[in-house]
Amino acid sequence: MGRLLELKAQMVELDLSEFHYFDELLLDLKMTPKDLEVPLPRCFLRNWTEQQRLKHTIVSNILEKQRANQTTSSVPVLNLEEAVRLLQASERARQGRIRARFMTELVQSERDGRRHTWRPTHLSLDQAAIQIQKVWRGHVQRRIANRERTEEMIFLGMIPAEPPGPSPAQLQAQQVSAGLRLIQDQNEEEYRRAQLSVKQSVLRVEGTDMKETLQDQIRQWFLEYRDATGRFPDLPDEEDGGSAALFAQKTPEQVSAELSARETEREEKKKKKKKKEETEVKTRTRTRTRTRFRFFYSEFTTVSALSRRLTDVAQMFPAVSSLIFLQHTEFSEMCGVAVTTLR
Repeated sequence: MGRLLELKAQMVELDLSEFHYFDELLLDLKMTPKDLEVPLPRCFLRNWTEQQRLKHTIVSNILEKQRANQTTSSVPVLNLEEAVRLLQASERARQGRIRARFMTELVQSERDGRRHTWRPTHLSLDQAAIQIQKVWRGHVQRRIANRERTEEMIFLGMIPAEPPGPSPAQLQAQQVSAGLRLIQDQNEEEYRRAQLSVKQSVLRVEGTDMKETLQDQIRQWFLEYRDATGRFPDLPDEEDGGSAALFAQKTPEQVSAELSARETEREEKKKKKKKKEETEVKTRTRTRTRTRFRFFYSEFTTVSALSRRLTDVAQMFPAVSSLIFLQHTEFSEMCGVAVTTLR
């Protein structure tokens, strides 16, 4: 399978397309498109059939449960006219069935009466033989005509041909295949039972010894770690492999160095994350300040234009010019201080 995937990748690189056309190649090799079909192994087909059967069983059980849980549908309410029409149709159908049954019985009784009523004929032996031959030959010719017509229709392709029955060799091969499948199923079931029994026996017989051995190894590792570093270690986290990391072919110093390196890496990640958060906070603060400055600047521009208009008015009215000039100067100084602060 891996080799086929490699070949497919190479063909895609050569053709620059996911689809490949083998028309000319098939003509050169005198092959048909059917020859390119990859046959599926029988074991795959068999497993697929079993899976489909299992899925069908599961779906059937679910549907049955749903039908059981569903409440009975409410009967539709009919008005008087619809109810009368429904009753009339039912009654007419009942009368029609009774009449049809009566006519059938009448015709059958007449036919039986003619069959059982023997009437003597005045035919001679030769005439009777000729009559019997005529009926039999007509029956034979009708059978021959039907067979020939069927053969002609099959030859013209107007009706499908009847598949021939299996030969004795095919029947024997089918029986052998069925026997092999039965033996295979029995062996597989026996293997599963043996595997389960072996697992249970191992757990029952050697489970206690294995548990004690692992405990001794963990205890010895903790002691070696204490002798090497002067303190008892922490049990490795699940991300680091858990207790399985203790059974690696490493010394306590190597394990301690790895744990320290991982702890340092985690701290660096935390610092980077914290620094990133601080940068984001500063960026948001700077953006908010710039937005406020733009808003204040627009307001300041509007007020400045208004103050210029007031100055023009003051020039027109000298009596209030000193007051307007003083207020305009104070307001300009306040705006300048505010702009400097926001920057």
